[in-house]
Amino acid sequence: MNFSTILLGKRELNETLATFTFAKPVTFDFKPGQFFLISFNSDFSCNHPFSISSSPKDGLLEISPRKLGKFTTRLHSSPLGTCVWIKGPFGMFTLDDSTTE
Repeated sequence: MNFSTILLGKRELNETLATFTFAKPVTFDFKPGQFFLISFNSDFSCNHPFSISSSPKDGLLEISPRKLGKFTTRLHSSPLGTCVWIKGPFGMFTLDDSTTE
């Protein structure tokens, strides 16, 4: 499913690593270990996958990518309030809720 969201925060951890916080769409449900695609346009002609680093219980979505290529460099230079599109969640490498350990 496709959602639009807004870049709410950016916490720089060093010169190449930052945590980005996005508004979590109300119906965007995910499990720990999943990822989503981010695009700067609604047609997803140029997109990039990112692992979700926030908890599903959080009211926000967070990712923590390194600035390595064109897409992540653009993300790192995006001002707060930038609208992006996300698609997902994807991935089957998730936490099994039935385990107690």
